[in-house]
Amino acid sequence: MTVAVRLYRSPGLARGIRHSPLPPEIILVIKIAAGCPISCAFAVAQTGLDEPALMRIATLYLLVVLFGQESDPHRTLGLAAGASPELVQDHRKWLLKWLHPDRNPNPNLAGLSVRVLAASAALAGAAAQLPVLAAEPQDAKAPTPVGTEGAERRRKYQLRHVWVPLRVDG
Repeated sequence: MTVAVRLYRSPGLARGIRHSPLPPEIILVIKIAAGCPISCAFAVAQTGLDEPALMRIATLYLLVVLFGQESDPHRTLGLAAGASPELVQDHRKWLLKWLHPDRNPNPNLAGLSVRVLAASAALAGAAAQLPVLAAEPQDAKAPTPVGTEGAERRRKYQLRHVWVPLRVDG
C-alpha cells in the first residue's frame, strides 16, 4: 500500500512502477479498491488516511500497474506466473467487485471488466489444457471420421445465438 500512496503523491513514478514486479500485498490494494471493509479498516489504521482517499489511491495504482497496454493475463489479474487456480478466482472475484457498475459509478472502469474476464479465461484455459494433454496419450486418441474435424466446433458456434425476428404490425 505504501507504493500506491507514493504513486498518488508523485504521479511521475508511474512509468517505473508499470514495469516493476507486483508487490506481495497487491490483493490488499485490490480489496481496498473494491471496498472491502476489513481491508479498508486495516489500511486506515496503517496509513492514517480516510477510506475515500484510500479507495482513490488504490484505484489509481491498479489502473497504472495492472491495466497497461502490454499487460499479460497474469499482470492484469495481479498475479505472479504459475499462480494456482484458486488464487486466479480470488483475484478475479475482487477485481470484478471493484469494476462492477453497481459499486463503481465510473463508466470507464466498467469496460475493464472485459479484460479481467478475458485474462482469467486465458489462465483457466491454459491450466485446463495441461492436465488433459498429460493424461491423454497421442496413440490412445480415437481417430476422427473424415470431414468431421471442425463440425462440433462449428455447431457450437452456430448455436451460440438464437435470433427471433421482430414482428411489426402495420
